[in-house]
Amino acid sequence: MPTPPSQTIKLFYLSSFLKTQRFFLPVIVIFLLGRVSLFEVFIIFAAGSLARLLWEVPSGIVADISGKRRAIILSRSLYIPAFLLFGLGNDFWFFLVAQVIYETAQAFKSGTHKAYMYDYLEDRSHTEEYTTVLGNTKFYSRMGDITAALLGGFIATIHIEWVFLASLVPASANIFLAFLYPHIGRRVRMRHDRVAGHVKECYGVFKKDPLVLGLVINLGLFIFVISDAFELLVQPYLLDAGLTLFYFGMVYAAISLVAAFGVRYTKKFESILGDNLKTMQVLDILAALCLLSLFLPATLFGLIPIVILFLLHNLKSTIAVNEINKRVNRRHRATILSVRSLFTGLLGVTLLPIIGIIATLYGIRSALLLLFALMTADTLILRRAMRKERGGKKKSGRRNKRKNGRKNKRRSGEYSGTKEKRRRT
Repeated sequence: MPTPPSQTIKLFYLSSFLKTQRFFLPVIVIFLLGRVSLFEVFIIFAAGSLARLLWEVPSGIVADISGKRRAIILSRSLYIPAFLLFGLGNDFWFFLVAQVIYETAQAFKSGTHKAYMYDYLEDRSHTEEYTTVLGNTKFYSRMGDITAALLGGFIATIHIEWVFLASLVPASANIFLAFLYPHIGRRVRMRHDRVAGHVKECYGVFKKDPLVLGLVINLGLFIFVISDAFELLVQPYLLDAGLTLFYFGMVYAAISLVAAFGVRYTKKFESILGDNLKTMQVLDILAALCLLSLFLPATLFGLIPIVILFLLHNLKSTIAVNEINKRVNRRHRATILSVRSLFTGLLGVTLLPIIGIIATLYGIRSALLLLFALMTADTLILRRAMRKERGGKKKSGRRNKRKNGRKNKRRSGEYSGTKEKRRRT
């Protein structure tokens, strides 16, 4: 029986809460260090990053061609063997395989669910509600983060392996929810020529609308700076500021709580400037200023810009994804969003080691200064893409004006010639 529209939206919200119930995230490094060396921990995560990079764009193509619902079911199903291997494994190779499977699942998840939600709303002519729906899903995700962190810490004190086995319960429930999602769009059989054609079409999207490419680069760099690089520097910064480990859980709960309520009102924030692109520019500038403020000596007052940065991250990703979806055909959305994830992953592979070296040799504040420079560059990237689009529109307008002028001249010439002939007759 088809799921009613309002009930389907509720499924999106419940699913967003359940997907964050990974009770192992607050303790996964501690868990691994009890079984393998620190070097092997880095090798495990590097293998996972490589797997995600390799699958990122192919997963988007599979979602666009074979169906986003199928890709969602596949991604959620892959978490089960990953959690089992982590929970029951006891050596390096078990954990390496588990991390590769986990990151493959993450690759199939990234962008696909957002693209599916937009397609669902588009089918029902409610695309204007997308920002609200996506903001609400992020709200429930952040509430899930708070719950998972608190429960994960509690479970780990009883038996640390149980954090993985306990995560199987919400993961299994989320697979069941995916089967309740309605079928949307037309199913097609995947063929090599179709995949090649699809890739060519997506390349054509970037060529036809350079602003889409600018948005993908801008969002990819923004997410890398805040979600990948900055998150690795937050905990050392807080230690330098004098915060004891006892309070770390409370700080992260507070960050998630503020971010949750912030993204819930994304639509209102978006309407202040009335333009997604201008709003994104403002968010980029605010993020750069927050990073610059952290270059000052570390104090507990640094918690304020840290909380703001995570709030800006959630606002920006919601608004930017909505803008990309508006500009991209539904057949290409998952692939284009996967390109964004691929770009973020490539930045991680190339820039994270450099940031790590700077943080080690010159201190955390120097690394934060580099992130400020990257965020400033990100602001300029979006500005240039917007200027390029405006220039393209002006050229197109002048071209159309010239064409219309020539047509009008021809028409008036033909008309006057006909009148002259009539006079002679």
